[in-house]
Amino acid sequence: MKKNAIRNASAAIALGLAVPLSACAPAVSGTAPSESKTYRVEDSVEVGHYTSAQELVNAQDTSRFCGSDDITLGYAMGVGVTWLLTVEAILQKELEAKCPNVNLVTTDAQGDPQKANSDINSLVAQGVDGIITNPLFGDTQIPALRAAVEAGVPVVTLISDGGATVGKDITASVPMYQVQNGILWGEFLNSALDGKGTVVYLGGAPGQPSSLANLEAIKEAFKKYPGLTLAEEEMQPVNNDAAEVRQVVSGLLAKHGRIDAVITDNGTVDVPVLEAYEAAGFEPPALAVSAASNGLNCAWEERKNFPFYSTDGNHMVSIVALRRTLAEVNGLVAEFKEPTAISSWTVVDTVAGKEPVCDSGASPDADWSTSLTEEEMKSLF
Repeated sequence: MKKNAIRNASAAIALGLAVPLSACAPAVSGTAPSESKTYRVEDSVEVGHYTSAQELVNAQDTSRFCGSDDITLGYAMGVGVTWLLTVEAILQKELEAKCPNVNLVTTDAQGDPQKANSDINSLVAQGVDGIITNPLFGDTQIPALRAAVEAGVPVVTLISDGGATVGKDITASVPMYQVQNGILWGEFLNSALDGKGTVVYLGGAPGQPSSLANLEAIKEAFKKYPGLTLAEEEMQPVNNDAAEVRQVVSGLLAKHGRIDAVITDNGTVDVPVLEAYEAAGFEPPALAVSAASNGLNCAWEERKNFPFYSTDGNHMVSIVALRRTLAEVNGLVAEFKEPTAISSWTVVDTVAGKEPVCDSGASPDADWSTSLTEEEMKSLF
C-alpha cells in the first residue's frame, strides 16, 4: 500500500466497519440539498461521447495508471442496489485485467447518510490510497469527503459530485452529462407522443443529485417541445425501490388520471410502472428510462404495447473515475487525457426499431449494455 506523509491525519478519524453487500438493501433516505444549488454539468465542461461500453473502455489504457506499488482503493456505495453492485463488478474486472497490484475495498451504507459518512471515514482510517464514490446523499456527505481529501486521500466522484467543490471537498469528479439524457428523452417522447402529452419524472432518493440533474435537463429539453408538459413540476422520489415505484405511480394516476409518459433514471426498478397502469385500467405510458434492466426489457417483449426508450453508459463512468483515481494516487494526472464528463447513449428505441435485449433465463436485474460479458452479468446475479 502506498504511504502518504499526511496520511497520519487519518488517525483522528473514527474507524468504522464495512458492511456486507446486499442486493436487497433498504430504500435510500436523504436530505434535499439547497434549492439554489445546481447539479447539472455545465455546457463548458469537456464531454466524452461514446456509442458503447467497450468504446469507452478502449478510449484510454488503464494499465498506464496502475503504478508499481501495491495500492488499495475504496469504493464507497450509498446503498447496495443492483446498479451500484454492477459498478463494483465493472471496477473489479478492469483492475483484475489491467492492475493486479490494486486491491478494491467496498463499503455499503445501506441507504443511511450517516453510515455513508462513517464509511468514508473508515476507509481513510484503514489507509486506503484513494476513494471512488457516488455521493447519493448530496450536501450531507461533503464534510466526510472533505476530511478524506484533507487527510491526503484522493476522492473522485462518479455520476454526480453531490454538490461538492472540486479542489476543496473532492479531488475530481467524473459526472454523467445529464444534459444529454434530457435531449434524448425529449426527442423520443416528442416522437412517441406526436408532439403532445403529459409526462412525470420519477427520481431516486429525495435530493439525490443525479436525479436533480436529470430533472433540470428534462425541463431544459422540454423548452423545445411546448406540447410536452410535466404533470408534476418536481421530481417524484421513489428511493430506487420497486415497491415504492408502484405506490408512487398509483398515487399519481389517482390524482391526474392517465399520464401519457413516464421518465425514470433507474430502469432496474421500473416494471411496477407498467403494473400500476394495468391495475388502474389504463393503457401503458410511453416509457423513457436510464439503464434499462433485463426485467424491463422482457416486460416490453411480453407486451409490445408501449413506446420504450433507454439511455445508458451510466455504469461505465466508473472506468473513467477509476483511471482518474489511479492517476491521482500515482502522480500521473498530467497523462490523464480523458474528458471530465461522459454522455449517455441510446440503447433502446422501439419507435426507431432498436428493440431491447431480453433473456428470460437471466436475472431481471442484468444490464446488457455494460463492459461485463453475458456470463459475467449472469454470475453477478
